[in-house]
Amino acid sequence: MRIYLGDLELPVTPERFEVFTEGAWEKADLCDLGEINLFKPPKLRLFKFGGFFPGDDYSFVTANRRSSPDTYITSLDRLAAAKEPFRLVVTEGPRPFSVLVTIETFHWRLQAGEDKDIYFELELREYRDFGKAAVVVAAPYGPTAASSSSAGSSAASASKNPAAPSIYTVQKGDTLWAIAKKFLGDGTRYPELASLNNISNPNLIFPGQQIRIP
Repeated sequence: MRIYLGDLELPVTPERFEVFTEGAWEKADLCDLGEINLFKPPKLRLFKFGGFFPGDDYSFVTANRRSSPDTYITSLDRLAAAKEPFRLVVTEGPRPFSVLVTIETFHWRLQAGEDKDIYFELELREYRDFGKAAVVVAAPYGPTAASSSSAGSSAASASKNPAAPSIYTVQKGDTLWAIAKKFLGDGTRYPELASLNNISNPNLIFPGQQIRIP
């Protein structure tokens, strides 16, 4: 099993990886029936796991490339401080999956006698995309401030994204969401890539696979 947090691959597979799914049934009292249960959509899943970032090249390190423990801590601090979700990907295990998450808690510690290794614990909360609302204010003459701002934002977004190739070769750690964000400017457009490339399970793509970009 390999675990990726955005572009970051954990160097050592955690001994324990827990997924918590909590129902959201709500109780209500009806005059004739008494207390009943009302179904509501499930709450966001919680993912818990921990491990350590090795300071040496131990034989059980699973990542192809190992960074220093401080590099992993810095990368996770950035993800925790970021104002957007990232993708949690679990591969090669009995139940691989890919889901957008945010960091709920991140705790790391040093242990006596182990000067090179850093131990950590993570809690990740599933992220549910709820869309964004846009407000357009009409103006009597010329483009509106909102449309000008939108145009400027779109241009800035386009300038940040590299020119999309007609064919992209999947690299290690890639996800359809990340590819859509990189070349289409919006990770939520990954279903377009899945449909265009006849990918039945958008959570599973593999290094070397050819992806057509619209």
